[in-house]
Amino acid sequence: SEAARLWEGVPIGYPPRTADLLRVARNVLARGELAEALELLERFLMLDPGRGEVYLLRAEVNRQLGRHAEAEADEARARELGTSDPEELRIFEGEVRGQVLDAWGAPVPGAEVLELERTQTVASCFGPIESVVPSHRADAQGAFRFATASTRETVTISARAPGHGPGPATVAVIGGPPVALRLAPEARLEVLVRDRLSGAPIAGAEVQVDETRVTTDALGRAQVGSLGEGLHPVTISAPGYSLWQRGEVPTSPTAVQLLAVELDRGRRLEGTLRSPRGEPLASAAVTVAGRMATTDAAGRYALVDLPPGRHVLTAQTPALGYTAEVDLDLARTLDAVLEPKVLLRVRLTRAGSPTSAVIEVQRFGRTESRLYQEAEGGSLSARLLPGRVELSLGGGSAVGRRTVDLVPGQTLDLAWELPGDNARARLLQANGQPAAQAYVVICRQREQVGYAVTDARGEAHLVVEPGIYDVYARDLAHRAVSFRRGVMLPADLELTLAPGGRFAGRLLDPAGAPLAKFRVTVVGVEHSARREAVTDAEGRFEVEELYTGRYRFELDRGQLEVEALRRGASGLSLDPVEAAALAGETREVVLRLR
Repeated sequence: SEAARLWEGVPIGYPPRTADLLRVARNVLARGELAEALELLERFLMLDPGRGEVYLLRAEVNRQLGRHAEAEADEARARELGTSDPEELRIFEGEVRGQVLDAWGAPVPGAEVLELERTQTVASCFGPIESVVPSHRADAQGAFRFATASTRETVTISARAPGHGPGPATVAVIGGPPVALRLAPEARLEVLVRDRLSGAPIAGAEVQVDETRVTTDALGRAQVGSLGEGLHPVTISAPGYSLWQRGEVPTSPTAVQLLAVELDRGRRLEGTLRSPRGEPLASAAVTVAGRMATTDAAGRYALVDLPPGRHVLTAQTPALGYTAEVDLDLARTLDAVLEPKVLLRVRLTRAGSPTSAVIEVQRFGRTESRLYQEAEGGSLSARLLPGRVELSLGGGSAVGRRTVDLVPGQTLDLAWELPGDNARARLLQANGQPAAQAYVVICRQREQVGYAVTDARGEAHLVVEPGIYDVYARDLAHRAVSFRRGVMLPADLELTLAPGGRFAGRLLDPAGAPLAKFRVTVVGVEHSARREAVTDAEGRFEVEELYTGRYRFELDRGQLEVEALRRGASGLSLDPVEAAALAGETREVVLRLR
């Protein structure tokens, strides 16, 4: 039914035409369903990543979502690919074959070969919907062959096998020559799980590392093998305890990594939910800290294994709702009366005409939802839980914030007239010509408060509250930038763009040897600009389009942990380095670990 809703009114043939697929996405976008449109476009890019039109449309969605960096990247990619509209997608069919080898070149019998680009969604009557990656088994000599089809001439495959680390993704030509999939040396993770209060080992705890699940023994120990060198997400759960998660745990083939974890005793919260007339509410959904329960026929609910501290409880039915903050270190019971939800209708205008904007609905200091209005649309609307909320206007349209009380069962009509543009920025190229389609970003204390895109005259119009701001300007097409610090606004500005500064550097280990594949982040000292680069085999990296000013250099903490583990060192850090970037100049820098 979801697929039918998204594709409604659009006849799709096979192979599908690019224009048909884009029309579907535009139909979804026109209904204001930005999240669905974004998902549809991302699925299309998985199918065929070579269509500039798709990147251009995704840039439009990202812009409306306030994700300006992603929008800029999509627009740049669209310019690279062009926006011609081919009539249809060609389907390539054939056989993929090759052999799986270990890190030393020996065949790996029975290895599993995965088709990474052909993830299938499988629904089970007995469990949740899950994604399954098609796989094929290698023979006793590690050889494999299978038939496949794709909209591209190539497929991406990888291999895995017990006792080995997973191999890197490899591109194979459909119907082409055999490929060699080389597995990595095995890294292992040993986990010890204990009770935080008593220190006693916890038996039967489930440890998940990547997609692998194991259970702790009577001594609270578990070992996970067949891992590759790098960083892995780890989740540990046990009955009666709150969930433990860490996104980046390092492993290396040179040593078994030991991870000692202490679990907190899980909190329990229970209560009864009633309607405004005092009747028990059955089948109401109650959510706290990502855990969900449903009320029984008597309106009772119970949530267990909750983490300590303050959290937001939300209880609702399709028509009724309730939300509150609860301290799980103090509360064990919470009864509530659910009130009718509130219909909030907001009409955003500027100079009397509808304008596009993104409104964040915030409650208890957290973003509860986002509402979107198209420039040619009417008012936006949403059904919200009763209570006090803060509406924050974002997306670069203007600076604004309102606090409103949502009275149960009522409809709140809010007419929000945005002020007219009160600041103008004119951007010029180095030759004095207007810089069209360039970006102007306004920041206060390193927080973005507005943005605009220049027109054909190089002018950008902004709405700002009086104050002192930092102004950034960037022309992606000409790789030119400008930065001005401490500007009093509102006012009219004129900025001349110039080629950005550039760092050319090397990353060395404590002995002076180059370090490859390290992510280097360049962070502005006087402003909020950030750029990233990855070192090559010689440890070299380049960072371009830098605003004039001083920068410091940072390395990924997880990569440092992995490198230290591989070397058997207690830890590695980067010698502090700062360097100044100047417009149009290249500065050499050397970074060294210690």
